[in-house]
Amino acid sequence: MNYYENEMNKINVESEVVSVVFSDYEGNSTKRFNLNVESIEVLERKLKAIKKVLQDDVLKVGDTVLWKGGWGQDAEKEVIVKRIEVDCVDKNGDEVDSVEWSKVKDRTLVVDLDNGKWSYGENIRKK
Repeated sequence: MNYYENEMNKINVESEVVSVVFSDYEGNSTKRFNLNVESIEVLERKLKAIKKVLQDDVLKVGDTVLWKGGWGQDAEKEVIVKRIEVDCVDKNGDEVDSVEWSKVKDRTLVVDLDNGKWSYGENIRKK
């Protein structure tokens, strides 16, 4: 049995198939993958590729996004997300550190921005 540890997970390699579980920022299990592995180097490349895909699918506090002010009518500007609220009613919701981009689509998500403004999810997009 080979034991391997990288910045993403601790992994026990007992056979050619490795099961990997990724967790979100709160430690909740989010994705499980079974990977065929020829070598530790191949495993590391596969894990880095998966991690990048998962990170690209998440909006996090501190991310730079493209924002359209004026209720979506102004030209896009680059801004940094300072705060995220989900399940919003009248701009009051539950504060989170991250949210899947698939949930950033309407007025149930509000972000505070580094320019002193706030925005509904429908007026921001990935940079």
